Amino acid sequence: TGNQIHDWTSNTRGIGVDMCRYALIAHNTISSYTGIGTTVGVSCDDAEYSKVQGNHVFSVPSNGIVLTTCPESIVSNNIVDEPGATGIAFSASPRCVATGNNIDNPNGGASAAIGFFSASDNGVAVGNRNGGSFGGTQNVNTSGSTGVTIASNNTAS
Repeated sequence: TGNQIHDWTSNTRGIGVDMCRYALIAHNTISSYTGIGTTVGVSCDDAEYSKVQGNHVFSVPSNGIVLTTCPESIVSNNIVDEPGATGIAFSASPRCVATGNNIDNPNGGASAAIGFFSASDNGVAVGNRNGGSFGGTQNVNTSGSTGVTIASNNTAS
């Protein structure tokens, strides 16, 4: 909690959590202005019931926040600015919630502000703000997932 991580070159993610339960990643600042140090700001793998909240992730070449195989996790109240790909991505992470996040200024091939991909079924995206143009018009992408609830998300111009 409360770390500041900027322009490192020895890893592919700013903060990474693997194979645990109930992880909390909160109130960190992660950036990669050079684009050489990281591809992902925050990455959780095999970490069910995790919470990623109140972080500021900016200028990362790929996804801002990624949860892979992290069922029933919550991503809330984060700022993701200038992601190179999806702002917040869930993969094989069913029953997850994204709420109160602010995703702005996509770079390059950003496909969606929030993505529920590859069997991230029954997720919820509510009360998030998209302040840029992701893949043309994508605010929330549900490619490969079913039963995702999308409500009260704001696409600002």
